[in-house]
Amino acid sequence: MTLLVRDNHYFLIEAFQLLGKRLFGPEWQGDEWKAEKLDAPDVVVAKRTPLEAELSESDRQIAQIEDAISKNVKADKIENLKQEKRGLLARQQDIHKALRNLYVPDKCYQSRYAAFVRRHETEARLSEALRTDSIPSRILGGIILNGSHWQSRAGYRHMIDLSLIVLPRLVYSKRRGTVLVPMAECGAWLETLMPIVVDPEAPPSPEFQCVEFLRQIFAKGEPYPYSTKLQYLEAATRKFPGLSKRAFDRVWGNHAPDSQKKRGRK
Repeated sequence: MTLLVRDNHYFLIEAFQLLGKRLFGPEWQGDEWKAEKLDAPDVVVAKRTPLEAELSESDRQIAQIEDAISKNVKADKIENLKQEKRGLLARQQDIHKALRNLYVPDKCYQSRYAAFVRRHETEARLSEALRTDSIPSRILGGIILNGSHWQSRAGYRHMIDLSLIVLPRLVYSKRRGTVLVPMAECGAWLETLMPIVVDPEAPPSPEFQCVEFLRQIFAKGEPYPYSTKLQYLEAATRKFPGLSKRAFDRVWGNHAPDSQKKRGRK
């Protein structure tokens, strides 16, 4: 059935914003979608340091030359010193030009870089979820998308900030389309993710606590304390009273090892 409206669906940029808020909590500003790609501050420092050191050294050499000129009476010697000074000044112009083309890694730059890091991480998580079909997606008024549509290869491109996907004409005749993701599935997927930055004022959801509960159990390796999925469900609901069976099923499907899933069908 062709989807003609966006009822019960998010645009891709809205899913991006929700994911960013989930991952980064109070640090998420909402304008990360437009953050430009930047070098890490230590990389900028590494690029600036040798230029600044050379500039400082040339200042020292120029001061020595000027002192030598003031003490010299030979015209040819003075001209040689002036020529050397002109060479140093020309090099300083080149250095200043190179420094102007580099950012200054001050607090403002560090804030902009942090926004880029948040954008990059959020885009990567969302793209991976679409590639692996962790959340379904479709084109507004068009085809249902699957993981193969989100691969990084010739003819395939997506722009999260525009909620847009570009596909080869053989795959989709219109080539471009607005991407939608269902609210329910997107919300359920978000609940399974561990925040990178925890908001101290926001209590963790029962589903998130269940994720941590199972992760801690399975991280210890076998023998596991329970042998069936039902036993895990009973233990989790006792521990987290607000946890629904549907939420547990999502957590189980995403985090239980295959060995336990085979045993835990009962």
